[in-house]
Amino acid sequence: MAKTKVDRYPDAFQLFCYATAYWKGRWAMHRELKVRYPYNTPIFVVESFSLELHLKCLIRVRRNPLPPKYTHEPQILYGELKERDRLLIRKHMGLKQRDVEAILVRARGVFAKLRYKYEGHDWEKDFRGKWANKGFDKMIHAIRDIIKSVP
Repeated sequence: MAKTKVDRYPDAFQLFCYATAYWKGRWAMHRELKVRYPYNTPIFVVESFSLELHLKCLIRVRRNPLPPKYTHEPQILYGELKERDRLLIRKHMGLKQRDVEAILVRARGVFAKLRYKYEGHDWEKDFRGKWANKGFDKMIHAIRDIIKSVP
């Protein structure tokens, strides 16, 4: 099967609509599932994908191409942002760079690995030894506010 070429210039509005749908879907799943880890893993996978799409949307809103290498990694996408956008995210979240990095480390591989949790894949821990999605939603809110402020 031939690989399809990834559009490095997808429409920012479409990305925002998809990102919003996944973000809201995460909340709907949270309300409906009412289960504990590891059976709530689908919530984390959807939330992680929403974070990825919000970062891609911010990159495109700034009229920049997506990275040439196809990625689901929020850490790589965050690194593609201009310093001013990274600063706005940190400021909006009220966090230091190290705290934002911890969130991004925990987000690493969530979409790719946790959707196969039943095969034994698990979270990546941050440099403090913590894992889980703490801070994902706060980062998504910050990115959404920045996207909405772009003329």
